[in-house]
Amino acid sequence: MNSRRQFLIQAPIGLLAVAAGCRLQRESATPQAPAGPRKLALAPTDAPGALWNPMPPGIAAGPSRDRFVRSKSLAVPLPSTDDAIAFAPVTALSRWIEARQLTSVRLTNIYLSRIEQLNPKLNAIITLTKDHALARAARLPTSTQSRRPTDLPLPQA
Repeated sequence: MNSRRQFLIQAPIGLLAVAAGCRLQRESATPQAPAGPRKLALAPTDAPGALWNPMPPGIAAGPSRDRFVRSKSLAVPLPSTDDAIAFAPVTALSRWIEARQLTSVRLTNIYLSRIEQLNPKLNAIITLTKDHALARAARLPTSTQSRRPTDLPLPQA
């Protein structure tokens, strides 16, 4: 059983136990005047009273940096129509860009033309920054080897 599932099962039980203990303590205690907040000076370097670490002892945390690994895809030829390219999966689009069969500028123009065609019906985009998207697409490298996944040019809404 994974640690998240264990937490989701055990946390409500622990909360009920604490609430029951507080209720018993409150019922058995004699009424007293509230003491108010504690007047204790804490230095900025003082450690907190409790430290919560969700990792069980002996289990190492995940990698400090995730790696983006593309999935394997079949060698699919580049379609001749823009509509077929627009509906192609991202794995195929990245392979076509890597093989220099498709450029970022052409792909951006395909999607921008679809936005211009469909947005009057859908009314989904408030501000279309066409020039900005085309400028970013033109700056991108032609190979996907030097590209981060966040560098893809997206029209900003």
